[in-house]
Amino acid sequence: MLAPNIDVLDVRLFATVQASLLFSVILAFACSRFSKRATHVFLVLAFGVLLHLLIDACQIKWGNGPRFFAPFDWTIANFGLFWPEQLPSHLMTGIGALY
Repeated sequence: MLAPNIDVLDVRLFATVQASLLFSVILAFACSRFSKRATHVFLVLAFGVLLHLLIDACQIKWGNGPRFFAPFDWTIANFGLFWPEQLPSHLMTGIGALY
């Protein structure tokens, strides 16, 4: 193991906050500032982040799901509508790729 003294729980919490809606929108804003059409790029990135997290929340996952409002609220959003391997996931992925 490369770093045996790292607490796995601490690393997971860091990744959880990093994947929250708030942090992702802040990151989208920062990345969009490098574009000539910053507002348009920000809206596309923020919309993509929101859709990605909503798809994650709709999928059935074992004890997993996005935390939309971390670090303010640590509630896991899991609507449990379909499995990741089912048709709705594939359709949404295809629509996202075409867009």
